Amino acid sequence: MIGVLRTVTAIMCATIVLICSVVASAEPEPITAVILRDLQPSSFVDPKTNQPAGFAIDLTNAVAAEAGLRVQYLVVNNWQEAEDALTSGQADICPVLVVNPQRTALFLFTDFIETSGVRIVIRTKSGTIAGLTDLYGRPVGTLRASQSYQLIKDEQRIKQTFYDSYQQAIMELLAGRIDAFVGPDNILLQLAREAGIENQISMLDPPLAEIKRAIAVTKNKPELHRKLHGPTSAFVTSPAYRALYTKWYGRPAPFWNTTKVVLLLSILALTTLIGLAIWRYFLLITYNRRISDSERRFRGIFDQTLQMIGLLDTQGRLIEVNQTALDLVGATQDQVQGQLFWETPWWRHDPVQQVRLQRAMAEALEGRLVRMVAEHLSAQGMKHYVDFSIKPLLDENGKVYLLIPEGRDITDRMKTEQELHDKAVQLEEEIGERQRAQEELQLLNNTLEQRISEAVTELRQKDDLLIQQNRMAALGELLTNIAHQWRQPLNNIAVYIQTMQYLRRAGELTDEEMDRDIKAVMEILQYMSQTIDDFRSFFVRDRTSAREFPLAPTIAKALSLITPAFTASNIKIVLLKDERQDLRITGYPNEFIQVVMNILYNARDILLEREVGNPHIEVMVTQENGKTVTTIRDNGGGIDPQALAHIFDPYFTTKEPDKGTGIGLYMSKNIIEKNMGGTLTAQNWNEGAEFRIEL
Repeated sequence: MIGVLRTVTAIMCATIVLICSVVASAEPEPITAVILRDLQPSSFVDPKTNQPAGFAIDLTNAVAAEAGLRVQYLVVNNWQEAEDALTSGQADICPVLVVNPQRTALFLFTDFIETSGVRIVIRTKSGTIAGLTDLYGRPVGTLRASQSYQLIKDEQRIKQTFYDSYQQAIMELLAGRIDAFVGPDNILLQLAREAGIENQISMLDPPLAEIKRAIAVTKNKPELHRKLHGPTSAFVTSPAYRALYTKWYGRPAPFWNTTKVVLLLSILALTTLIGLAIWRYFLLITYNRRISDSERRFRGIFDQTLQMIGLLDTQGRLIEVNQTALDLVGATQDQVQGQLFWETPWWRHDPVQQVRLQRAMAEALEGRLVRMVAEHLSAQGMKHYVDFSIKPLLDENGKVYLLIPEGRDITDRMKTEQELHDKAVQLEEEIGERQRAQEELQLLNNTLEQRISEAVTELRQKDDLLIQQNRMAALGELLTNIAHQWRQPLNNIAVYIQTMQYLRRAGELTDEEMDRDIKAVMEILQYMSQTIDDFRSFFVRDRTSAREFPLAPTIAKALSLITPAFTASNIKIVLLKDERQDLRITGYPNEFIQVVMNILYNARDILLEREVGNPHIEVMVTQENGKTVTTIRDNGGGIDPQALAHIFDPYFTTKEPDKGTGIGLYMSKNIIEKNMGGTLTAQNWNEGAEFRIEL
């Protein structure tokens, strides 16, 4: 029993050893072959694949596969670099090296794999060159460190020029920069065939010499030479070698001829025409159905929008107007269509406005967008204020071919602005009352403590009222911002609708254009909805308890509320922040936004008042000594040094009485320092004023 176990164990061990040896032998041995970068068709780097290609590469791969070797290639520029790579050990073999006595002393060679003649190649019309002696005193090209160079290097009377590729040498020969080139006839003939210049060059007989090429192996690897020698000899005599030689040096007959090309083109043309006819038939059916549906949908959008929109030709006649505009004056489409726009019910009640409209249309026909505030009478005789504009539509040549008038009813906004103005006047009166109260308080400073306490309580109540009124003033500013935020999106929706209707009537509206325009309109409507949410969230009071909020996004939110109004005044606002830092503070985000907006509005007023060139405001968020710092600076010229020490005092203002109350910065300092435990300071810098909030 023990003997049987030993026998089985021995068999298993032998099997494992055999399997390991088979697995080990299955992995080919890697070797490095050095080839020339541009020696077509023998070896070159294929520009399409960026991999070595050519006769030498295919032959080397075939021999290496037979010998159980895996080849990786080292690409060099000339034969001298190839010899240096073999000598230094960078490469193990060179596939097509010419055999000569000098190289035989340096390397081991397999059997010959290729034989060719070294010939003098000249231009066909160079009839005066018949042999080597005719080249004396002439420029002659050879491949650098090649066998051709070895043949003529001792001819001092020949002006030799060296090249790294045969293609370059042949082009230099045809260009007349050299009078002859000495090289292998099989390679040069194949290159001339591929370039279509066989009739432009001639090869002189007899050859200067016969050269034989073989696979060169570095001297210190005789075992590698032994592995390659046998497979090389067998491959050179095989049909595979002849097929490989024909592939790279022969001239195969072209597959495509005139008959095949004409037949193929006829079949393709007939198939294309049939396919186009079928495609066009179904496409027209689909387009007609979609155009009908889209017209119904867009007509609903066009007529239901709150914006008054129309379409004019270049003569000023009304092509079409939406239902919103018709409802205002109680007219129908048939009553106004085709009329001169200034003679329609929106304008004919006021001759002065008719003249203004005609001037505005003349400017629009010159390619400019024109805006103004107009007054329209409703069907009931009520006056409506309208934010009116005329936008030109340009064709591909930049010529105006349509005008789009649009109007937005701003009557409520005008009333709100008037109410805000009245409140501002009331606020000024209350400020005067407070100042008088302070004077009375000073006079009563020595009276009873109870009266002082009552007066202080009354002042605090007035402070709260002033802060709330300042917030209402900010509401007026933000209403203006809403107007700026919505004006362009509404205008864009109008353009999309009018353009699609125009293209549909012209029969040029495609399905792709329709889907793209629908998607654009929906994105604009989503943007407008988001704008309302942003403005509504700003006026929600958040004084119930302090909370942590991100600083940079909160400032960005404030800027999004007011940037359109600033842009309309050509004032640029830039937010600078470190994207790698997520700075957060604890407090009341809406009150913090109100502080930022107060400072920005003051900067805007100064920039507009002083008519500063290239007005801009920078808002920078950083962290210094463990504190978050928000810096707001403008280029408005700075604050008067005498006023700088008092700008945070209540009721102190440098503006005219009807333009400032003096409570904005006072309220901002109270919010930052009393409510949020930070500091708010101001100073001048090189170009203007700088406010710094530290929390």
